[in-house]
Amino acid sequence: MEIHLHDSERAEVKAVAKQIHDLINRSFTPHTLHVLAEELATDHRTLVQGAMRDLVIPFIGFLATQGDEGRWDLRNEGSVKLAMQLRDVIDSSDIGLPFV
Repeated sequence: MEIHLHDSERAEVKAVAKQIHDLINRSFTPHTLHVLAEELATDHRTLVQGAMRDLVIPFIGFLATQGDEGRWDLRNEGSVKLAMQLRDVIDSSDIGLPFV
């Protein structure tokens, strides 16, 4: 599914993604990323729900699709295989993530 955004919104999303990629790339220990995860997980509960629904689960889905299509190598094999298993758990779950 291709999502269409206005050019300015797409540019903002790409800039945030680059910031996250840069943070991951220059983190010499996982502590920095754990703090980021903690900050996101302890934010306003509505925002946490939205992040899970609209960011985390789609991220897992995109990785799982790469596995379905054989688009992985040794650098991301574990992530892709785990995402495929998580997708199965998510798909079989009856837990909803509504906007509240």
